[in-house]
Amino acid sequence: MARDKRRHLESDDALQNLRWQSWYKTVSQFLKDRLVMRISDLQARAELANKKRIAFSDRRHTSLLAIAELEERLEKLNESLGGKSLEAMFEQILAMEGVRRLDVLGTKVVIRTKRIFQDIDNDHFDIGQYTIEIEIGRDKLSRTSDIGFDPGPYRGEYTHHHAKEKGTCFGGDLNGPIDKLLNDLDLVPLIHLLLSFLRHESTAPAIKDNIPEEYNEARHEKGYESEEDKALAKNAFVSLMKSALVPRKTAWSRKELAREEHFFERATKIWLGLRQEVQSICVELDDLNKRCANVSEQATKETKRLLEAAPHHQIVSLEHKDGIIHLGFLFEKLPLTL
Repeated sequence: MARDKRRHLESDDALQNLRWQSWYKTVSQFLKDRLVMRISDLQARAELANKKRIAFSDRRHTSLLAIAELEERLEKLNESLGGKSLEAMFEQILAMEGVRRLDVLGTKVVIRTKRIFQDIDNDHFDIGQYTIEIEIGRDKLSRTSDIGFDPGPYRGEYTHHHAKEKGTCFGGDLNGPIDKLLNDLDLVPLIHLLLSFLRHESTAPAIKDNIPEEYNEARHEKGYESEEDKALAKNAFVSLMKSALVPRKTAWSRKELAREEHFFERATKIWLGLRQEVQSICVELDDLNKRCANVSEQATKETKRLLEAAPHHQIVSLEHKDGIIHLGFLFEKLPLTL
């Protein structure tokens, strides 16, 4: 009888050992499948993040090149708008036929002309001297409000039909070009065009009722009082033109530079975030790969924990299906208090 009992116990132990081995394999496969799935997901995430990181790295590089080019462009523009080129512009205007002197009044460039004759066919009409005021201090300029013609010291015998203090009509062929030259602050061709308008506009001027004082070349054609007077006018012109030209001529470049700097800052922020994400994923992958290598040890621990979890329960089945552990229990002598 003792022998039979011993055989029975040995048989139970062998059966229990077979069950334990089967459950261990199930738990081991379950853990391995979960780890492999997690590793696969992380590898896909890392690959996607790395592709994005490379794309944003390229975008940063493109922005850096654009920023360097725009900064170089701005530097060249500032150099081109320096004092020397504006001094040359002053001298160019002053050397034009019919220009007596050039002055600055507030934000206006003031051209004081010599005696002008309006030529129509073979007739020459003395329309006197003019003071041409050109406003350049506003962002948007208009020929009708920002170019004005006022009579000069010598007023001549005739009055130009269209040259007015405000609202001058230059004619369909000239309105567009004058507006463009004015807004580009391209003063040399603009002033040349305005002088040509006074001389060659085709509408006959009106004779004045009262003939003004007689023309005196020495007095009326006098320019600057001295070289110092001229130097002051030149310095004022250079200062005004630079303050008006630099913002206008560099507006596009400054806008594009700000845009590229914004793109670079944004791309850098995203690039750094993606780099950090890739690094974090790599750390997690290293940990998961180590756990995969030790999955047998972990399966042993988890199986023991499972068997020790409920001493009153007897596990009769343990299966792994669709990523889920299915447990079967046999309840014997379960205490129940009502």
